Amino acid sequence: KVDQLGNHPEAPWFTKAGQGWAISLPENGDVVNPGESTTMTVFVTPPEDAYAGEVGVLRIRISDASGAGQIVQEIPVRVGQEANVTVDHRGTWKVNADGGLPTAWIENHGNDVAVMQVSVDGLPQGWVLNGTGQVVVAPGQLLGIPLMLTPDEAWNQQRFLVTINVHHPTLGTIDHDLEIEHGAHTFHSTPVHLARQGTEIEIEFGQILDGGLTSSDSVAFGEQSMTFIMGSNQNELLLESTIDSTDRMSIYTSGYTLPSVDVDCDLEALAFASLGRVELTGDVGECEVIASSEESVRATILLISNTGDTVPLLSDSVVLGPDENATYELNVTSWKPDAGQMTVTVKVIDSYGRILEEDSISTVSRASGWNVGIFSFTADDELKVSIQRTSYQVLEGVNCHVEIDSMTNNWPSPLVRVIDVAEGDFPPVVVIPAPAELSDNEQLKATLRCDAPYDIDDDSSDDTATALYTKSSQPIVEGSEIVVTLLVAALLLIVAYFGGILTSAPAGKKKSVPQVKETPKSEDASEPVTQDVEEEEDEFSFEIPEESTQDSGATVEEQLPVDTVEVIEVPDEEDVTPSGRLASLRDEMTGEKPSAEGRQDRMARFFEDR
Repeated sequence: KVDQLGNHPEAPWFTKAGQGWAISLPENGDVVNPGESTTMTVFVTPPEDAYAGEVGVLRIRISDASGAGQIVQEIPVRVGQEANVTVDHRGTWKVNADGGLPTAWIENHGNDVAVMQVSVDGLPQGWVLNGTGQVVVAPGQLLGIPLMLTPDEAWNQQRFLVTINVHHPTLGTIDHDLEIEHGAHTFHSTPVHLARQGTEIEIEFGQILDGGLTSSDSVAFGEQSMTFIMGSNQNELLLESTIDSTDRMSIYTSGYTLPSVDVDCDLEALAFASLGRVELTGDVGECEVIASSEESVRATILLISNTGDTVPLLSDSVVLGPDENATYELNVTSWKPDAGQMTVTVKVIDSYGRILEEDSISTVSRASGWNVGIFSFTADDELKVSIQRTSYQVLEGVNCHVEIDSMTNNWPSPLVRVIDVAEGDFPPVVVIPAPAELSDNEQLKATLRCDAPYDIDDDSSDDTATALYTKSSQPIVEGSEIVVTLLVAALLLIVAYFGGILTSAPAGKKKSVPQVKETPKSEDASEPVTQDVEEEEDEFSFEIPEESTQDSGATVEEQLPVDTVEVIEVPDEEDVTPSGRLASLRDEMTGEKPSAEGRQDRMARFFEDR
C-alpha cells in the first residue's frame, strides 16, 4: 500500500534498493490523488536452501517520476513451510528370536523440521515392537527408522508384509510396505547412516558373526559388529551369508563433504520453574555459533519436548557467512504444556541434516487452578489433621503426604501418612495416635504435600499448620483399679462363703424373731403379757454363735418348736419424783418397760404435781 502525502496528483515509481533476496516489482503505479492510496504487488524468490521461518528484508525505493519525495521502505518477509517427506527401504526386515532393526528410513526434502510419529501395522499377535515412536527429521536429513521387532516364539518363519505408518502433522499419514523375513543375523543398530565423508561407521549385530557374513565392499568384521569408512555419496552395501548366498542384508549410507561449525547451546533451568502454571514466554537459553572460513552456515534451532511438543521460538534460523559468529537467544512465545515430568531439548541442525549441537534439561510442568490445604490441626491423645480441597479432581490417582514433625525436639523421622485427596465425597481427616515420647506443650508442625507434578498448588499458605500437644490428665481411680477392687471383693465373698462366715440357710430352717403383741393392761400388775413369735425365713445370714441379745430387760430364748414365750414382769419400786415419773413415762412410750399404772393416770398425776 502506497499513500499519497503530497499536494499534487502523481504516479509512484518503484526500484529495488541494495542487495538481498531476488524480487520482481512493477516499474510504476497509477496516478494517486493527494490523501488517497494505491497498492503494489512484489514477488520474492528466497534462496533455494532457505529454511522455513527464515526471515529476509526487502528494500524498495519509492519516488515520483522526477525522483522527488523519495523514500526507502524496508519490508521483512519470512519463508513459509513446504513439507516434503519420503519413506523408503532396501532389502527385507530381517528378524529372529534376538530381534532386528530394518534397513528403512525417512528423508526430509522440505524446508521445515518435521516432528513425526511412527508405528507398524499388520503384526501377528505375540510380536513385540520396541523403540522410539517419535522422530525428528531436519530438512535434508536422512534418518533410519529406530524400531526393533521381535517375533513370537511360535512363528513358523514364513514371510509376510507389514505397513510402516509415518504420521506428519501437515502431510498426514505416509504408508510404506515392508516384507518381514527370518534371518540368521539381524541388525541391533540402525543400518542407515548419513555422515560426512571419511567418518568411520560402526554397525552392531544381534549374534556372534564368527565368519558367517562376507561383503564385496571394503568393510571390517568384528566379533559382533562391522565397520567401514563413509564415502562421498549415497551407497548400498550388501552383506551375504557364507552358508547361503541368497541370504543377504543391506546397509544404506549417504555421505557428504561439510565445513566445520562450532555450536554451543545452554538451557536455563530456572526459566522453566513456572512451566505449566503460566504461559512460558521469554528467554530460556542461548546458542553460540561460529562458522568456518570455508563456507557459510545455514541452520535451524529446534526446541522440543519428549512429549511431542515443538516449542514455538521467536526466531529459529541461523544464517552466518564464512568466518562469522553470533549468539542466538532462545525466546519462547506462549508455551503452556500439560502437567507432567518432561525433558526439553534444544537442537541445532544445519542444511546437511547434521545435528551440530544438542542440550537437554529435565523439568516439571505443573497444573494450575486447584488447591489443597490443612483446615485444622489438633494434638492430644490423637494427632488429627483435617484437609480442605478446591478443584481437587485433577489429583485423582495422585499420592499426597501428611507429615507431622516436632518443632521443639529432634525426632529421628517424622510421622508420615499417604492419602488420596480426591477420594470420597468429603475431604479426608488424618488421625495418628500420639506417640508415647511426646511431652506436654510440645510444638508440632503438620505439612501437606502431593507428588510432582502436583507439588505446588495455588495457595501455599495453607500447606502447613502448627499445634501444641496437650497431654491428657490421668483419672484418680484408673479403670484397671476398679476391676482389681471388684475382683478382690468377689474373692473375699467366696472365701467367706467357704469359711462358714457367709452361709445359706437350709431349707425349712426358720429363725424366730420375737414380736410382742401388747394386750390391754388391767390394774393387776401380775397379769401376764403374751408375746407371739412370728417366723421369718432368710436366704443368707451372718450367724454369731453363743451371743445373747437383751430387749427391754427381757430374755428371749429360742425354743423349738415352742410357738409362744410367756414373760412375767416384776415391776420395780416406783420412783415418785418428777424425774423418775418422766423416765417411767419415756420407757413406756418406747416400749422398753411397761408400767402397772395406766398411761393417762400417770400423765395426769405428772401435770398435777406441776
